Amino acid sequence: MGTGEGLGSPAMDSSSRFRKVDRIVTPLILFTGVYLCSFLVVAMSSMASGPRLQWLALGCVVLATVVAVALIDGGRWPIGLGRVIHRSVPELVSGAGIAVVLVGSGDTLIRAVGAVGHVRLGSLDPMLIGTFFLPAALHEELLFRGYLLQKLLTWRRGPAVIISSALFTMAHMGNSSLSRVAVVNIFLAGLLLALAYLLYRRLWLPIGIHFAWNVMSGPVLGYRVSGIHVTDTIFRSDLTGPSWITGGLFGIEGSVAMTLVEVLAIAGLALLLRKKEMLERSEAFEPFVTPAPASGLAEADSSCAPDKGDS
Repeated sequence: MGTGEGLGSPAMDSSSRFRKVDRIVTPLILFTGVYLCSFLVVAMSSMASGPRLQWLALGCVVLATVVAVALIDGGRWPIGLGRVIHRSVPELVSGAGIAVVLVGSGDTLIRAVGAVGHVRLGSLDPMLIGTFFLPAALHEELLFRGYLLQKLLTWRRGPAVIISSALFTMAHMGNSSLSRVAVVNIFLAGLLLALAYLLYRRLWLPIGIHFAWNVMSGPVLGYRVSGIHVTDTIFRSDLTGPSWITGGLFGIEGSVAMTLVEVLAIAGLALLLRKKEMLERSEAFEPFVTPAPASGLAEADSSCAPDKGDS
């Protein structure tokens, strides 16, 4: 008798698991390596000053994505930026609307307890928004909800969302005036943005949320944005309450009001995603009934009719 191992042997199961892990780990190592190396080169160059750094960082993540897709996926990977006109504008606008509602709700809660007051100052600075906030949102969404999250999703969805959100949080750990509440809220924001991607499997909705979230927090309401002070704003926020309510020097993202808002938003998006997936499954498995020909129906009716000889 031979000693060959069966199809369901532990050795073959182990080999299969290794191949599955390798199909995820190798692309992510390549993607991360290219991004970090190119970003370090950019950060040490003389060009890495002021708003230009955000556009250069965006270029680094684009380069890493292109290299990984070309070498690992044969140049074909649906990164989630397709259908530019048909889908992008509605989803960007929807994302911006969601962000305005969420940040506005958090600010309303803070004002309701008398912890902040707003003073009208001036207007938005389009140059600052275009050279800093726009590339920052694009950069972080491509980095954390782009190739990285999408490759992890080929493994398991739950861990993929948690890992990408944890990495998103770690990327902000060096920000000024970071608090424990802010750490929790950044992680929740990662979950929220990951769910926004999952809803349509495109990046337009999370880009809209991320961009408008930062603009609403800083240039509009006058809070700091993840510890970054914004000079040209429509309102100035005068903080009079404790930092765990107002967010302190980190900005509104360090407020427990935003914790509540984000939890509710995550629950709402999760429910919406579940309903969408249930609808898609029901449509996919809906049985297709072929109507019988009229002659067949007539024959069936005659065969079922009682025989006159029996009466």
